[in-house]
Amino acid sequence: MSNKTTFLSFAQNKKIEIPIFQRDYAQGRNDETTDKIRKDFVSSLIEALDKNTPIELDFIYGREVDNTITLIDGQQRLTTLFLLHWYLAQRIGKIDAFKNIKFSYATRDYAKDFTAKLTTGEDFKIDFTQVTSQATLSTELKDKNWFYDDWQHDPTVSGMLNTLDEIHKQLRDKTIEHYWSLLEQGIITFYWLDLEEHQLTDELYLKMNARGKQLSKFENFKASLIKRINDEQWESKEKDEETFSYKMDTTYTDLFWKYRGDVNVIDYEVTNFFAGMAMIGYVLKEKNSEAQQKRAQELFSNPLSVVASDFSKEDFERLEEFLDFYSTVENISIKTDLWKYYNTNNKRGFFEEFIKDENKGTQKAYRGATYKQRVFFYAITNLFIKVKDNKAKVEEFIQVVRNIIENEAIDSAETFAGAIKLMRELLEGSQDIYSYLSKTAIQSKFASYQVAQERQKAKRIVADSEWKETIWKAENHPMFKGDIGFLLLETENNLDLFKKRYEVAKEMFDENGVKGKYRENALLLRALISRLDHWSLVWNLNFDSSRDNWKAYILKTVYKEKENRITKHFLTLLDNEDKLDVFITEEPSLQKNNENFELYKKTLKNLYQTELLIAICEKCYLRWESENYILYPYNGRKEQFKYIVTHERNDKLAKAIEKGIITTKQQLEVNGKKIPFFWGWSVSFIYDNEEYWYYYNTDKPKITKNGQDCTEEAMQKIFLL
Repeated sequence: MSNKTTFLSFAQNKKIEIPIFQRDYAQGRNDETTDKIRKDFVSSLIEALDKNTPIELDFIYGREVDNTITLIDGQQRLTTLFLLHWYLAQRIGKIDAFKNIKFSYATRDYAKDFTAKLTTGEDFKIDFTQVTSQATLSTELKDKNWFYDDWQHDPTVSGMLNTLDEIHKQLRDKTIEHYWSLLEQGIITFYWLDLEEHQLTDELYLKMNARGKQLSKFENFKASLIKRINDEQWESKEKDEETFSYKMDTTYTDLFWKYRGDVNVIDYEVTNFFAGMAMIGYVLKEKNSEAQQKRAQELFSNPLSVVASDFSKEDFERLEEFLDFYSTVENISIKTDLWKYYNTNNKRGFFEEFIKDENKGTQKAYRGATYKQRVFFYAITNLFIKVKDNKAKVEEFIQVVRNIIENEAIDSAETFAGAIKLMRELLEGSQDIYSYLSKTAIQSKFASYQVAQERQKAKRIVADSEWKETIWKAENHPMFKGDIGFLLLETENNLDLFKKRYEVAKEMFDENGVKGKYRENALLLRALISRLDHWSLVWNLNFDSSRDNWKAYILKTVYKEKENRITKHFLTLLDNEDKLDVFITEEPSLQKNNENFELYKKTLKNLYQTELLIAICEKCYLRWESENYILYPYNGRKEQFKYIVTHERNDKLAKAIEKGIITTKQQLEVNGKKIPFFWGWSVSFIYDNEEYWYYYNTDKPKITKNGQDCTEEAMQKIFLL
């Protein structure tokens, strides 16, 4: 398995050796092409340090035996990294950090002696302030008494000096003291693959390097996987062209080639596919351990870490079946609206979505398919392999799967495992998913809320096929997206009522939540509040018209594993849409079962009978502070986001303003009209051209001027008491 590491961690207490069969340090050569490569690479490293943006340098290959690392591939990048660390250590006084680092070139004695000298930890006493563009760093080094003149004729030593000059040129005028801690923290990393650990020889690399082709990360993986397939005897094909090895170089390569993008390299796409399939294999194991989930998470974050040992025979058979399918199929026709997972406007299809890397060709971190897209790919691929001809049954299965994926959090290796296993169970009924769901108890506990809803729908559709069209219309609404539990309530045998309620609901919502007149004056929210009959329902409500709030807390029929009583009150609004304006003028429906009933009632009326909820920002919730109910957004602790709902202060200030006695900038307005509510726990106002403060107090109001409490007489004068 490959390990992500930093240069400092990798090189500590080890001897790193560039073997004799390797090239010289070519990145330091003096020619136009190499100059640009060197400049750009050094620039990318420094940019990562300047912007504190992590950068990965892909794989470094080699063998480690007895704390000696022999590099097979990556020597150019590692040498430049070594020189960057050496330069920073010298300039900021971190020389001791190199005492345990042994970096050596075995290509020539001169290069070996020079690198040994650099890693002795000796203080070279270089005055970097005097190293100008005219007197380069290499000139300073060559002037030292330990530097032999013959060294500068060695191509590797000369190349290192050129790179040190480039590093100093780019860092000369920068403040760099903080760079070292960033390097220690892992701002620049690479992956170390020990060929000894994987029992691979360097023969394959040497053959490829001999014809000028550098061994890619995938080629290493492919070689080890083919070796595992053969060693474990996973296939017994009569013809060579039927073997995985042959198809990997022919039909499978043709498949990936179609999705290579603007570069003639398919390593990213191929590696992403195998890593994704390994993830599926890990979570499908019957005894899915924490270690297996952790490995799935690693592959999700870094597909380049995939190795042959990530696969079992069953995993291999699955990935070969998937590759065989996508190598032969041209187009997959789907009518179902799949939203963000795939649709007709999407440039990518199922397979391409699975193997994508949004940041391919850049130095940014891998950004591939989401967990949800991977679940969808697994389910749909298996579906098309099993059900080829019956388009209607295919569409039905996709509809069910889409509803589940959309309405369940799948954002970790653990939830990914639950979703994949649920899909495997549902695939048993892929030939007729509605019949299967109507008769079969689903064993998986994942997405239990949505699965229970899908079973309800299935039973209605199986009993009466006329339900299907209406249910699908409701499911495809951009707000509901499969979760229509509230419409299923009380409509078991009443398709007409279901249709009627949906027709009203679709006019109330769009993809952003409550819409039109229902949102502009918070009509729907206020009407709902007026119907609530218990204070606990008010207390748990978010005062918000957004999609997330209504879908998660109001329309969802189960809240925290209990029946959501708010949903049933919403049904009253659906059945009485023409009475919403009347509802917000009526007395509260609140049950009188508490000594605080009058306070509850007054607060409730202020919430739905006034224009308070129209004026304030959305996403507010009700909280009890200092003997009073206030509204403010989640984590909105600033004064300007707090609104006292029920207190005599509001009326006193509003009347004084109306009479022209005082003025304040804290009064709320709706369409230019002032309303009797104010933001802030304390209100600043102007009286007789002087500033006063009205402080809320649980016993009595407190008015101050210049930090001094006002007299009772002054307060009476201001508020005409």
